[in-house]
Amino acid sequence: MYHKSILSRNAYKSRNACKIVLNIILTSTYKSRLLKTLLSVALLSGGAFGTEKPVHTNEFRSTKPFSPPEQPSSPNTAAAQNSHTQQHRPSDSNITVQQLDFLASQQFDLAAPLSQLDQLDQLGQLGHLLAQREQVSSPNTPTATTQSQNKILTEQLKIFNGDLAFPSIVSISPDLDEKLSAKVSEGMRAVYDGNYETGLKIFNSLRETADYHPVSYVYSSVVYYLIFVDLKNYEYAARLEEELKKTIKVGKRWLRKNNSDDIWAKFYIGVAYGVRGLFHVSYDNYTKAFSDAFRGLKYMRSATEQSKDFYDSFYAIGLYDYWYATYLGLLMNKYQKRRQQTKGIADLKRAFEKGTLASSFAGLGLIEIYTYENRFEQGNEVTQYFQSNFPNFLNIYENTGKLYIKSKSPPEIIAFYKKWQESISKNPYRTSLSYLISDYNLAATYYKIGDKEQSKKILTTLFARKDIDSLVNSELNPNYVKDYYARSQELFKKLN
Repeated sequence: MYHKSILSRNAYKSRNACKIVLNIILTSTYKSRLLKTLLSVALLSGGAFGTEKPVHTNEFRSTKPFSPPEQPSSPNTAAAQNSHTQQHRPSDSNITVQQLDFLASQQFDLAAPLSQLDQLDQLGQLGHLLAQREQVSSPNTPTATTQSQNKILTEQLKIFNGDLAFPSIVSISPDLDEKLSAKVSEGMRAVYDGNYETGLKIFNSLRETADYHPVSYVYSSVVYYLIFVDLKNYEYAARLEEELKKTIKVGKRWLRKNNSDDIWAKFYIGVAYGVRGLFHVSYDNYTKAFSDAFRGLKYMRSATEQSKDFYDSFYAIGLYDYWYATYLGLLMNKYQKRRQQTKGIADLKRAFEKGTLASSFAGLGLIEIYTYENRFEQGNEVTQYFQSNFPNFLNIYENTGKLYIKSKSPPEIIAFYKKWQESISKNPYRTSLSYLISDYNLAATYYKIGDKEQSKKILTTLFARKDIDSLVNSELNPNYVKDYYARSQELFKKLN
């Protein structure tokens, strides 16, 4: 007993010493690597306005020690589990700083080699959730989904339904505030209906009366980003950068010379920095992305500190807190980690339920987290909210697709991706690349259920799309797009 006590004390001291050494390492030599990793997690996993780096849930496997709890069985979940079996690998306690840097240097997408995904398994155990909520009912039980769906009625939806007045979202003068807010409301309705072209015209018209305020630039910036990320139309990349730069420049000047307490101006600057950070992440420019992301977070925090009822900023803060604890809470115990994760989810819920502008994007962040935690019932509740109210809002589809691949049966997955393609076809900014992810996932799903003929037919359609080869090989395209195309070609070879 005495020897065991000595060993226990020595082990405790060793663990503390390791924590101290690790803290020194992470705050000096490897600081830049840790920061890049943090940015990757906060942005790639949560994704302001949707993530560009999709995770294939069949290959992005959780480690065995921290695997999520089993979901109650149902016909749909059983089918999904048969089609999307998760393979577990033993954990490796010797996680190195080089493996931490892995997140910042690799693409999390369908085309990632399995050897890289195995390494990601090892890293993932550091932040994988240690506390899971048990699911009360099947994620695909219609009754449960319908009952919960009736409870989701956000402030944003009330505004769009005319039950609430659109709030003032600028701080210039009462008359002008009302006029600009009405314009923004009109533009937002167009964007959520999938009409990006009309939304752009409305948002661009704001600068005719208030070109000195960031409100005149931030909304057009967001639409250009949606064209960039949702439709894979990279011809607007330069225009996007220009609009974001204007938003930041005009916003800072407004705060400095006119109204340093303008909460909305702070929020708009934070949005611009965050979107620009995501843009840089798309092209693997992590140095610039990290800088922009944390500048944006500073403005978001300033807005919430000024007013606790300013719910939109909680979107970015919630994402940051959750994904930081999940992946980089190395010095937290499991209770501290879960407490911060819970706080992040709570902040996202506040932004989703009470926010005006960031509501939908907070909802998308919740879908990403629920998918990661295998909380399929909650995730499907949020996706049903979007599909019922904003079926043509393209930004919902990529994150929802990940959830469906992980939680739904093949027929449901196939129907979902066909619906996505139908929404894409209505958008004038679409290109052949806009269909790449949905084409690949449709073909892959058919292949997994043994319908090789249909899988081959879809890939043949993909390769026959106008200018697809030149679009894929364009220097404007992020590497993950090329990886998707390469994986599609690999699957096509298997079918021949």
